[in-house]
Amino acid sequence: MEEIRYDSKELERLCHDERYAKGKLNVQGMKKLRRRMEDLEAAPTLGELPNTGRPHPLDRDLADHYAIDLDGGRRLVFTAIEPAPRDERGRIDWPRVSRIIITHIEDYHDG
Repeated sequence: MEEIRYDSKELERLCHDERYAKGKLNVQGMKKLRRRMEDLEAAPTLGELPNTGRPHPLDRDLADHYAIDLDGGRRLVFTAIEPAPRDERGRIDWPRVSRIIITHIEDYHDG
């Protein structure tokens, strides 16, 4: 990505401090998060992101967000930094996105 931001300092720490992530997510979760972050850092755009982790746009309340699977039901969730590339209908053109803000890590299927 051209740019990766974080919604909070704690989230940034979780994404970059393996010891901290291991305590919060468990070993498997930390390893998956580290691999997904490496994929995001290496890909120029989301369209060039490896299919590992089933990258996908979200819908309903999170319609302007995108997610990548971590472990169990957890997902790494982010949105495009504005101004985001848009398609002819005005929706975010996810394959062209090169700047993101990571908003949360959660199991959004829970609850």
